[in-house]
Amino acid sequence: MTQTRDLIYEQELNRHSEEMVRVLRSFRERSDWTINDFLAIERALQVVIEALIGLSRYILKIKKNIILSKSSDVFDALMRENLISNSEHTATKKMVGYRNILVHDYLNVNPAITREIIEKSQFDQIVTIQKKLLASL
Repeated sequence: MTQTRDLIYEQELNRHSEEMVRVLRSFRERSDWTINDFLAIERALQVVIEALIGLSRYILKIKKNIILSKSSDVFDALMRENLISNSEHTATKKMVGYRNILVHDYLNVNPAITREIIEKSQFDQIVTIQKKLLASL
């Protein structure tokens, strides 16, 4: 059974991700982050990661009629279905782990990890995976 695509969802997800990535890129060249900057960065990262999780669930539902609730299961299924590579699977697992800390263990967010994600533009991997998944439709 083929599921119907939701083009508005796809466009909005893409728009929000692009907006958050612009925010994240604006912090790459600066090192004098304030607490407000850290909070903005954490929120933008959370939105980008959440968008990838949502898109991944959507792709599995549309392409494979697979419905999963647990994020880790979603990325395992994407890899099993050859929709992402081993290295992309590893990257997504790390990013989902970071997102889980932001959401559930926010008192223990390590600012050094946040800084590394921005300075090394690790969030760009998310954008690459999102584009790949959308192109697979």
